Amino acid sequence: MPITYELTVSLTENLYIPLISFSQSNVDSVILDIQILVDREKPLDLTGSTAEIVMKAPSNTISTQDCVIDPSEATNGQLSVLLDELLYAETGEHLAEIYIYHNTEVMPSKPFKIRIESGLI
Repeated sequence: MPITYELTVSLTENLYIPLISFSQSNVDSVILDIQILVDREKPLDLTGSTAEIVMKAPSNTISTQDCVIDPSEATNGQLSVLLDELLYAETGEHLAEIYIYHNTEVMPSKPFKIRIESGLI
C-alpha cells in the first residue's frame, strides 16, 4: 500500500515542512506529492518544465530521480515522485531539494529533510 506525503516547497522562502520519515521496508511505495511555490503563496507554473528530486545521504552521496509533472496540474505547481529504492538505500537523515528545469533555467527549491529508518527485514 503506497504511503503518500503531501508537501509544499518554495524556490525563495523557507516554509515549515514536517519531517518526512519512513522505513527502508517501504520499497517502491513512498510517493511525494509536492507543490512548488515561487514565494510563500504563488504556485510556479511548471508547463514545459521537467523536474527531479536530489537527495544527499548522511555519507554525502548524492542521488537523483525524475519527478512526474501532470500537464493538467502544471499551472498549479504540482508534481509527484514515487521514490526509487536507490534513494533510500542508506538510513539516516537526508537533505532533499527539487530541481526545476525550464529551457536553460535551473531552479532549485529550498531544502527539506527526509529520515529513512532501517527495516526489520
